[in-house]
Amino acid sequence: TEYVKGSDGLLTPRYYVRGRQLGKGGFSIVYVFEDQQNGETHAAKVISKSLLDKPRARAKVQTEILIHSTLDHWCVVRFVRCFEDTENIYILLEL
Repeated sequence: TEYVKGSDGLLTPRYYVRGRQLGKGGFSIVYVFEDQQNGETHAAKVISKSLLDKPRARAKVQTEILIHSTLDHWCVVRFVRCFEDTENIYILLEL
């Protein structure tokens, strides 16, 4: 569940359904996520916060988000948005 701030300043929940696993890396697992509000599907990179106990690991994730959010190239999957909850960081990418 992601909370999105509306034009009225209130937080509204956005719900996703996790689908099949697409891949796995050192810090994350990538799943298909479907937005329940509009039916859009994204690749969701799910990073467990328990793996980010060292400041350097957290900094690497923050740098990845910063770099990926500024890229706009046809050879690179498009960054959609990111959010987090108490257990994970979610990076949504085009599918």
